Amino acid sequence: KSIKVYEYSRKLTVYAITLDNRLYAWGYKIQNTPYEFKEIGKIKSFEEKEGNFCLSTIDDRLFTWGKDSKVGNGAIPYEIKEVEAYKWVEEYKWVEEYNGTFYAITEDDRLYAWGNNYSGQVGNGSSKPQTTPYEIKEVGKVKSIKVGIATVYAITEDNRLYAWGYNSSGQVGNGKSGDEEEQTTPYEIKEIGKVKSIEVYNDTVYAITEDDRLYAWGNNEYGQVGNGST
Repeated sequence: KSIKVYEYSRKLTVYAITLDNRLYAWGYKIQNTPYEFKEIGKIKSFEEKEGNFCLSTIDDRLFTWGKDSKVGNGAIPYEIKEVEAYKWVEEYKWVEEYNGTFYAITEDDRLYAWGNNYSGQVGNGSSKPQTTPYEIKEVGKVKSIKVGIATVYAITEDNRLYAWGYNSSGQVGNGKSGDEEEQTTPYEIKEIGKVKSIEVYNDTVYAITEDDRLYAWGNNEYGQVGNGST
């Protein structure tokens, strides 16, 4: 059905999902013949980005692994048991370092984050690596999230917008900007009111409010904010 490859120092591990959704692997840190991960069960989704892996099972368990030791156990799938049944995951990596930060929304709409945290993108009030899932309770129940360049945006069930993380161009929307102005806890962007949707491109943000007004902020190098300047 699909194949993904994990490379570490030019050593390869191959992962294959069969047509009946079973996971096999062979190569580096596994063995030289296909090995079935029977303990994982059947696979629902399987994603890979820059050497970091995330998969979910049909019974809604979550596994991660890859190049970043903070999000898994090398080439071996690692179950994130702290996060019970979840419904959506988005992962962002700092490409130059191949580090990862993971976000999970549970079935009861709580938001968890873990992994790389160099700009406070986990939202736990620090910029140190978070090695276990951290529940971001400040935002309450979450409908959806978007991730920019280590900046996170969450829309709550009642359509409030929160942002936190990297803030070099003011993309958090808190009136500050600069490489040292990281926002390590969720900041509610109250000025625009409640929102229906947002779109994030690198460090520029666009939001449509409940009354259909359009707002933009963040990086404006090419006039993409639309305010008549650059």
